[in-house]
Amino acid sequence: MRLIHKRRELDETPFDLTPMVDIVFLLIIFFMLTAQFSRVLLAPMDLPREKGAVHQSNRTHQAIVDLSRDGTLSLNNETIASDRLLQRLAADAKAAGELDILIRADRACDAVHLNRLAAALSAIGIRDWRLATTGGGG
Repeated sequence: MRLIHKRRELDETPFDLTPMVDIVFLLIIFFMLTAQFSRVLLAPMDLPREKGAVHQSNRTHQAIVDLSRDGTLSLNNETIASDRLLQRLAADAKAAGELDILIRADRACDAVHLNRLAAALSAIGIRDWRLATTGGGG
């Protein structure tokens, strides 16, 4: 009597991808929501319509200055007096080393307000700032 040895294949443990897919979807949702929240924090404003250039900043510290149509200043969505704004920007620039400043001026704002802000920034040593525009180009 001859015994035939059947080869038994080892049972492989199945690899369940469901938890990994769940985590990937949660990360996608998290990053989509945080990107949306950063846009919601900006006050609605009628920005100048120019093509402009896309700016990629490698600086970690950013300040967003809003200049409304009546000349009122806001720093990071908080209304602030001009002298206090300059003090905070100077302190932030000194602490951070480099500060990325974005000025969002309303289209209906008189140029004198923007010129006054630019002169004040220059007086405290900040000469590198950007003016936000919408991509209307006209």
